[in-house]
Amino acid sequence: SFLEESFSKGFEETLRYKKQHGNANAPQSYKTPDGFNLGNWQSKQRQNFRTGKLEQDRIKKLEGIGFVWEG
Repeated sequence: SFLEESFSKGFEETLRYKKQHGNANAPQSYKTPDGFNLGNWQSKQRQNFRTGKLEQDRIKKLEGIGFVWEG
């Protein structure tokens, strides 16, 4: 599904960001070189986390790479 795909994309980009910058948490305004709005995607995940809309497996995946919920 589209939502699955956009999660995978965001997760991949978060991993790539971490490799380049040493941490998984991009600034809100950050865009990847290919134009993916990673900062926005990440704040969306945080929002979903706070409102209980983020699935457990996604929470685990993101936490597993050092993503923090307090952005």
